[in-house]
Amino acid sequence: DYLIDLGFRNLHTGKEEIKRFEVCKPLGKVEFIPAPYVTENVKMTILLPVQEFEDELAHDFLVNYEKVIMRRKDRVLLMLVLMYQSNSSSKGSTDIFGPLKQQATKLSNKYHNDDMRIVWVSIRLPAVNGSMTLNNTKTLNFAMVDLALKKIGTETLTLVLDVHAEVTPEFLNRVSHTHT
Repeated sequence: DYLIDLGFRNLHTGKEEIKRFEVCKPLGKVEFIPAPYVTENVKMTILLPVQEFEDELAHDFLVNYEKVIMRRKDRVLLMLVLMYQSNSSSKGSTDIFGPLKQQATKLSNKYHNDDMRIVWVSIRLPAVNGSMTLNNTKTLNFAMVDLALKKIGTETLTLVLDVHAEVTPEFLNRVSHTHT
């Protein structure tokens, strides 16, 4: 049930008039449809944007990701989208994401399989007053996904998560099921 109050302006008197409408939509027949798990048939890519201040959370994400996804040998490609501020170093020992890249490489080598890798793409953010983040620059989400899709293609199911996400096999099964 919905109650909708609409305000109209009377063109003759100039006064606002409120009209209330009650809308009711009857429920249809409810059905439960059994849904098989289809993760093994669908190649999935997880995009994980990582901002400089989230590197520790990203390490924790990778630890959980190895336990839950990589050990099960699920067909999931994880792409880390590393977001460097304009003045941050991205080379050598001063690379803020250096340890995260090493952890990703170590896991990819340990579970060597093309359907189950961890890769990364780096984005250098433009110089602005203050720092540019996913929260204060909404178009950054679109740019990040656009760049990543150019690297991985559009033939896989792509899921964008954040470093706070806790991935489970059941979750991935549900995500891949909604795709088919």
